[in-house]
Amino acid sequence: MALLAGVLALPCCLAQQQVPAPEGGATGMTLHVTVRELQVAALVLDDHRRVVSNLDPSRFRLHIERRKPFPPMRFHRQGDDPFTLAVVMDVSHENRFRSQLPDALAQLRQTALLPHDRLLLFAVDCKGVVYRGNTGTPDNTRTGATELLASPLVHETTANGKPRTCGDRVHLFDEIVFALRNVAVQPGRHTVLVVSDGLDMGSIAKMSDLEEFATNSATTVFVQPSFDMSGPNVRRSSLEPLVMMSGGVVLDEPGKDGLANSFETCVKMLRERFILGFNQPSNLRAGHNELHVTVDHANYDIRSSGVSAPNAMPVSDKPQPDQPGPPPGVRPGQPVPPGQHAGPSISSGYTQPGPGRRPT
Repeated sequence: MALLAGVLALPCCLAQQQVPAPEGGATGMTLHVTVRELQVAALVLDDHRRVVSNLDPSRFRLHIERRKPFPPMRFHRQGDDPFTLAVVMDVSHENRFRSQLPDALAQLRQTALLPHDRLLLFAVDCKGVVYRGNTGTPDNTRTGATELLASPLVHETTANGKPRTCGDRVHLFDEIVFALRNVAVQPGRHTVLVVSDGLDMGSIAKMSDLEEFATNSATTVFVQPSFDMSGPNVRRSSLEPLVMMSGGVVLDEPGKDGLANSFETCVKMLRERFILGFNQPSNLRAGHNELHVTVDHANYDIRSSGVSAPNAMPVSDKPQPDQPGPPPGVRPGQPVPPGQHAGPSISSGYTQPGPGRRPT
């Protein structure tokens, strides 16, 4: 079973270029054919939710609608590819991780992120606020998180001037869309990590809007639930559909090492993903075309991101390093609006591991 996980319109293109006439008066034309290479990031987990890293990439198969499955043309591990991580901190309730967040983010900056990786910080309560300062060092990250969480712009103020939280009146979904839009204009790959209990009240954005925007911009969403997950009857995060459709994971209850270890686990999972490249078929039907990712002779839990596109590449050229670019009609740095597509399009999604397995 596979689920639709958003769409990115990426038609292939042909380019014709006239060349000088050869000697003897004959005329000629050289036809340069270029295709649009597409990429999908696949996180592969076993039935214990452990990352599968010792996998031969040639075993991957890509399924587009009812076409014959085919292997990726190019592949590599995400590894040290530059990416942007936005951390959305929901403090609309008594978030039990609130006191840990500044130090956990500072440790994340120091131990898990590389200098070329970008870190964006957002706080959500009565309003959503983004930190515009420098997060390039652990100290700056700690300072930024501390200032953001204490900002009077985030909370309401009572009649006697004391801050109070909005509780169930928080527009969490709208603020996640705000974070997705900010991440979408950044270079490299995109990830949003939400630290929240998942409660939302009165947002304009619906879950389907979040799913579509996340996959259109090839943004993967991870969630660290802020409610206690250690008991036998733990409720599921309301953000799980967004996580599954975007290729992310609902992180486990932090262990004795605390929240910082969970954040580092998120980044380690990202770096272990397989980046699978393929050329968009030239005769796709109009409308949405689903892409499913499987592995030959295995039954893994495969979490696929939205489809992205490096720059157009001549078919005769050797494969080049990843250079993510925008789809046709979208300026560099401009996010793809939900619901706006033209021509054939391909979407990737979650591939369920099989009967009897219930991923979270």
